[in-house]
Amino acid sequence: MSWLAFGLIFIVSIAVITIPGLLTAISLRLTGIAFWACSIAASFAVIGISTLAAGAFAVKWNILLPLIVGVIVGIALLPFRRWLTHSDYASQDPRPVSVTLLAVVPPLVTLAVFSQSVINNIGDPENFSRSFDNLFHLNAVNHILEGASPSPLNFSLTSTDGTTGSFYPTLWHATVALISQLSGASVAAATNGLTFAVAGIVWPVAILFFVSPILPNGKRYQFATALLAGLFPNFPYHLLSWGILYPSLLGTALIPIALGAVLRALNIYPNRTSNTKIGYLVFAAGALGASAFAHPSSAIAALIFMLPLLVTALIRSFKYADAREKYAVGALTIAVVSALTVAFVVLRTGDNDRQFNRTPFIALAQFLFNTVLNNNAVAVPISLLTVSGLLLLILMRKHIWLIVSWAISGALYIVAVSFPDPLRTFITGIWYNDAHRLAAYIPIFAIPLAAITVGWIIGKLSSAADLKPVAGWRESMQPAIAIAVVFGLLFSAGKGASIYNQLHDIYSTFADPENIAFVSDDELQLLKRLPDELPEDALIAGNPWTGTSFAQAISNRDTLFKHLRFQTTPENVKLAHEFATLPAAEACTLTSQLGITHMLDFGPVIYEVRDQDEVEDLIHQGILHAIKTEVDENGEVVKPITLTLPVETTATEFDGEMIPRQKPINPEDFPGLNYLDRSPILTQIDAEGDAKLYEITGCN
Repeated sequence: MSWLAFGLIFIVSIAVITIPGLLTAISLRLTGIAFWACSIAASFAVIGISTLAAGAFAVKWNILLPLIVGVIVGIALLPFRRWLTHSDYASQDPRPVSVTLLAVVPPLVTLAVFSQSVINNIGDPENFSRSFDNLFHLNAVNHILEGASPSPLNFSLTSTDGTTGSFYPTLWHATVALISQLSGASVAAATNGLTFAVAGIVWPVAILFFVSPILPNGKRYQFATALLAGLFPNFPYHLLSWGILYPSLLGTALIPIALGAVLRALNIYPNRTSNTKIGYLVFAAGALGASAFAHPSSAIAALIFMLPLLVTALIRSFKYADAREKYAVGALTIAVVSALTVAFVVLRTGDNDRQFNRTPFIALAQFLFNTVLNNNAVAVPISLLTVSGLLLLILMRKHIWLIVSWAISGALYIVAVSFPDPLRTFITGIWYNDAHRLAAYIPIFAIPLAAITVGWIIGKLSSAADLKPVAGWRESMQPAIAIAVVFGLLFSAGKGASIYNQLHDIYSTFADPENIAFVSDDELQLLKRLPDELPEDALIAGNPWTGTSFAQAISNRDTLFKHLRFQTTPENVKLAHEFATLPAAEACTLTSQLGITHMLDFGPVIYEVRDQDEVEDLIHQGILHAIKTEVDENGEVVKPITLTLPVETTATEFDGEMIPRQKPINPEDFPGLNYLDRSPILTQIDAEGDAKLYEITGCN
């Protein structure tokens, strides 16, 4: 597929994430950037509500559900119209054309920066991240398209009725399914369509909506914010190169919308708005709900970041407000604190064994210099702009709550990477102690700090030029020249090693033919042929740790193991543990009971082994039987390893590649699905390199 053809998928993606919420934004009489922020947040909230309705009423997932729910929600909000005005912070210019341009053009800057960075590294619009998490994400979308309930309350890849699963946030997957249905795109292409829409449109709209009350009026601040939104490595690039964390990508992008709505509702800047508190509280609740539908941990983060705002509003209310406003702000503060208390008691997870082994000092340096975990490159330009903005605000004694929020985002990251347990798990367990997710929150507050610096620099350059006043279009060209110079330097310097390292990791998982983590190019070519070779009712078995389960989403053929940990029956367990060595009669009985018609063999599991201690631990567990390593004086492995898997065959030794980030957790659970040429009931019917497709032919 060409990127030009991908444009249609992108347009459909934009339509899906804006149209269901348009009536809500119209009902609330919003304009400018607030209109688009509300449309986006309301659309995702409506889609989330629709997934619950689809599960409750056993309705097959389709676009009519969100459209109907969107109309109902929009009409229900009509009584709130009289509490809202037509104006918004980013829309103070009375000229309608200027209002529209300020709402539409700056996000396109972010989209251009993001697209220019990512397109070459994804390669083809139908490429997908060949990573651990994406096996679930793609198959979840395919499962919904095949008729499974999209409800997050009881979602399961092994059932379709929504009654036997468990809670899992499905907003991302349900939205991708709608895009695929409407555009006719593959699951992978539709996923990329929503990725570009979230990173290139939702994210800048959200940030611009959040910062517009904070920054001085002026187009240079709007465009500086939009440009900076595409230059931080922590978000969105890192969540596309590590994980891959699609639900967190969406949830994080929606957080600034919730914060922006609360900021307006609290009326902290009374000289810049009129009485719109109730309406914006409704808006904030919807945006918070959308973030929760995307991923509950994102909504909890939004509540935490609201605390400095609430404290500021509470202090201000005691100085200037009447009793009713004091009680209202106090009640809202109590509600948020209560919600956070419940969340920390009920939703905390276990430790999850994620150890980052940084000292607090190193963690602080990583926070200040936006150094992402999977590389050591320092994002110098944007970090200097951020710290400079911090100093400017301190000197001017403005927006202290913003500084505190930025500090909280950094503190969460520092705790996750450097604090010992159980204190670490108590504080960051809600986010699985995952510093990767927490690092993505930092740009929400670093971007406005950096934008303040950029705007200040542009103002100083314009003044230093000491140009004579001129009339007409030449007058606007004077600051425009300064803006162009600063933005050009910022774009050139901002895309430094830190961004390029993230882009390299994106290329590694999406398009690098040398990276055979989960799915090699040979395996992918075989998967793409399956729709022409297998009947629609075929059921494929294979070791999911080698990537065979991608057949569900890529080939649209059913797989027995749809993810890495789905052994729910004794028959499944026996197949996973013993199949390749079973005698013909027993193997035939087992495959008949399970309904299996074909099998995929993508070779043995490849392990990531970081050091000699880990190698010895794998030997002790019985996972590795023989190894060849070359280590340096510190015991670090410096050469690829020859590994042997514990299966009863002499043909098990292979040269292992050092695969970044991919390390099977329970590979011993599927030894019976390795080296399938040992089975007497299988016949090879296709192959691409070492990837083989077998048909069960040895049974009556």
